[in-house]
Amino acid sequence: MKMLVKRAAAAAVLALVVAACGDDTTATTDETTTTTSEATSTTDAPTTIDAATTTSTTTPEALTASWKGVTEDTVSVGVSILDFDALKEMGLQDFGWGDQRLIWEFYIDELNARGGVAGRQVDAELAFYNPAFAIEAEEACLQMTEDREVFAVIGAFLGPAEPATPCLTQQEDLVVFNGTMTVDLLAGAKSVWVADGTAGRRRIPIFFDLLDQAGYVDGQKIAVVSGNENEGDTVDVIVPILEELGLDVVVTSVNTVSEDDVLEEDRYWDTTAEKIRSEGAEVIIINGDTTGAIRGIHRNDLPQELWVVTADQLVNLGTTVDRSEADGAITLAGLSAEEGWAEPGMAACVKKFTDAHPEIDVRGPLDVGEGDERWDTAIGQACRWLAVFEVVMNAAGPELTPASVQAGYEGLGDIALPGAAFASLGPGKPDANDGFRLSEWDSTVGENGSLVPITDLLDAAP
Repeated sequence: MKMLVKRAAAAAVLALVVAACGDDTTATTDETTTTTSEATSTTDAPTTIDAATTTSTTTPEALTASWKGVTEDTVSVGVSILDFDALKEMGLQDFGWGDQRLIWEFYIDELNARGGVAGRQVDAELAFYNPAFAIEAEEACLQMTEDREVFAVIGAFLGPAEPATPCLTQQEDLVVFNGTMTVDLLAGAKSVWVADGTAGRRRIPIFFDLLDQAGYVDGQKIAVVSGNENEGDTVDVIVPILEELGLDVVVTSVNTVSEDDVLEEDRYWDTTAEKIRSEGAEVIIINGDTTGAIRGIHRNDLPQELWVVTADQLVNLGTTVDRSEADGAITLAGLSAEEGWAEPGMAACVKKFTDAHPEIDVRGPLDVGEGDERWDTAIGQACRWLAVFEVVMNAAGPELTPASVQAGYEGLGDIALPGAAFASLGPGKPDANDGFRLSEWDSTVGENGSLVPITDLLDAAP
């Protein structure tokens, strides 16, 4: 069954290329409970579950129209997709992620050919949005949830468009897959929410614990600079951890300037840099809006060591900075880009697409030239996101509701996630990725730079 595809209307103009999502989507989980179900399913001894081997191949008995967007034969799903054409037209980006429509059509058709999910075919609505503007993301949200009345949305919203995410997560009758689960977003979330990345309230402590174990923590004076959407993480999680480690937090600052206003953001950093100097900070922790922070730090010749909370933003710096300006920044990551691309599950998923489209030159992350289309990023994203979607939806069973989805993922345990070394889902843990190590940004690795591991990989499943 071919999926139904409609493109969201283009909206405003302006802005800055956002940090693309990767295999370590930032999230928070402590508050990740939902109002849709009180039922909890657990497993005494989790076993690894592979989405590709759990797909329904026969139609379950007595399938019903169990929820909005669900019929006896289909489940309607929205997919939010970054609109690189809009960014190119605005002159903010000279490359994209290949033909994302083609990629998503291929993988959803391939999933349907294997039986779909929960005994139903997936009817997908692709909603493209300009990541520079929350207003366009909100339009995409309404397209999916009101016009099409989908059961679930895959992707949520990223970058400067992230403030539109509550349009999805505050709907009790909707299931959301992936997206950035910050403290503030989780506080108002009513949807069942599952992600391929790692929860911030779990991930952030691991980052600083590894920094401590590796000898980077030594009583330094610290400046913490947060993006507007990350203030909750800083206040509730980061600062208490730093104080517990005996570090002296001398500056905490929140950049409230929109990421698309480069001039005003530079002015913010000119002022903040003076404060960092005057307080004698020895380390700068960047928590959100990494592109603007790297630009401001370089512009003001700040020599401090950099610890970056969100690896994806470091890897996907915008066009207003030179990638070499981030050299030496330390972050928490999983498998390197090359390792993730070669991981057997990811390699098998990529091969399906390249076998079907031999005319397309799909290169690995380290082989993509400057300005080349990043087919690897879009394919990797589709493989990860759909793997989580597939295994969770099948675990929910034939009676699809938000409550059955929650009970389904809570009973999974270890799962196979393309591009990740370790992954699991369970009660109070809707974030899948469990593999961590410290890595350092090096712009000289590959064509576009890469994170270089500096500690061993850790399985941090609780």
